[in-house]
Amino acid sequence: MLRLADGLLRLADGLLRLGDRLVDNPIIELSASLYFAYIQRVMSKLEDMADFFTYIQLF
Repeated sequence: MLRLADGLLRLADGLLRLGDRLVDNPIIELSASLYFAYIQRVMSKLEDMADFFTYIQLF
C-alpha cells in the first residue's frame, strides 16, 4: 500500500512539471507564450461546453 501511495505522489508531482504539460498538449507552431499555445487547444472544448449548457436550458 505504501508503494501505491508513493506512486500517486510521484504522479501528482509529475503533473506540475512544465515539460510534462507540453508533451500532453502538443502545439503546431512554436509560440513565445506557453499560455497562448495551451489556450488554443482548450478554447474549442470550452465552446462546445457552452453550446451544450445553452441548449440544455431550452428544453
